[in-house]
Amino acid sequence: MFLLGLGVTALFRRDEHPAVWVLHSALYTGIAMTFLAVQRRRAARAVGTDAGGLADLNRRIRHREMPQVTEERAAVRRLVAEQLG
Repeated sequence: MFLLGLGVTALFRRDEHPAVWVLHSALYTGIAMTFLAVQRRRAARAVGTDAGGLADLNRRIRHREMPQVTEERAAVRRLVAEQLG
């Protein structure tokens, strides 16, 4: 993510010093990581699980696996509703 930001910054700000490119890239990476962390935390709260459980539920959805346990089924439904809503 940092290298992508560095490349984009270098393309748009060619006249500036490369150190400025690195600083801007670090800033953009920090903003993007914060946004993703907040988004994942919100999804985990909506589902009622932690980050590991959220990753497991996302994997199950991708592989079209439906859990047999009633609580896990409800969590999958809440996750899908959160992602669609």
